Amino acid sequence: MSKSINVLGIDSHGRFLTCVLSQLHGSTSTPVTQLFTNPALRDEFNKLGNEMVYTNLANKSDYFRFTANANAVLLDEQNVTPRSNSQLHSVIITPNALQNAYTLNKYKQYITPRTTLVFVNPFYKKIHNVVNKVWPEESTRPYVFQALSTHGLKPVNKFDVEQFTMGDFKISACPVSGGFSEFLVGQEQTFSDEEELPEVVCDLIQSPILKATYHPFKDLLVYQLEKLVVDSCLTPLRVLMLGGEKGSLKSEHLEHLVLAHLKEVLGVLKRTSTYKKLSILNPAVRSVLGLERMFDTICNLAVEMYNDGGKADAFDYHSFLEICNSSTGFISVEGKKVKLETPMTDAMLAIVRAKCDTFNENGSDEIPFVR
Repeated sequence: MSKSINVLGIDSHGRFLTCVLSQLHGSTSTPVTQLFTNPALRDEFNKLGNEMVYTNLANKSDYFRFTANANAVLLDEQNVTPRSNSQLHSVIITPNALQNAYTLNKYKQYITPRTTLVFVNPFYKKIHNVVNKVWPEESTRPYVFQALSTHGLKPVNKFDVEQFTMGDFKISACPVSGGFSEFLVGQEQTFSDEEELPEVVCDLIQSPILKATYHPFKDLLVYQLEKLVVDSCLTPLRVLMLGGEKGSLKSEHLEHLVLAHLKEVLGVLKRTSTYKKLSILNPAVRSVLGLERMFDTICNLAVEMYNDGGKADAFDYHSFLEICNSSTGFISVEGKKVKLETPMTDAMLAIVRAKCDTFNENGSDEIPFVR
């Protein structure tokens, strides 16, 4: 078991991981600590007895719940003391909004090359850029892992979480030094046995609820590229639908719109050096990112999204813009690098940014309901 587990983030995945890891450790000496960046939230968590309630609704005929306890530590910008006179053995960072150099620099003095960082559902290539910025010297960098989760979760109340669908939790190590190609080839040998993995990663794998599995980076990268393609195509459509434009998007036109955009996205992605190297080391990426397969996947999701558009919850426009910039925006930038025009991608990106600017000017933090 890990000497300490720290979870940074009180989004749905942060609450979920705090709960399942607290249950795994029970009353052992391994503490699970919820790290806070907001003093008011930390104080409120303390008033509620440092408790989070996890409810599993995935099987409605046999749902269950339990209450988890966690320590609460405030990340004070002027006096950073997440663990006095001690290193942070592990930090799991869940929300994308905190997976950045600004946040990690606050913890830097407590992070050593023996620390393990786990980023949950990071944006493509974001980890590499952040680690390089925070730790320019390779010898000072911690162990870095990423996890891609498909668990269906919903935050409820102030700190509780509900699970409505069971999913996967795939973990891999991330390259933080040396060449990308060398890491792709050598990672299977670097962590060939689960017992060689850092303790917090083993803990995640041991959780019966999480159902986590460990994968070579070259396998997880395929899933990450697939998600990049889906996000690039679907996020602009979702913003349009939730922003009141559903009526102008006829369902029969969705397929034509998706196909045109998808061809651009795949055209750019398949010209990148990452895809070219990966397709040699892991040929499965060619079939996963095949035009026909991705078209069917995205069309099914788009139609489902179109049909459910009138029932959708409100969403934070900041989150939509961040996802769009990291996916659609990434394709736009990479298109220029590989000298491939992306008119559909650029148009979609401009529309999303304009929509989000409108919401911001109106003083709204949320994309309104579509009635």
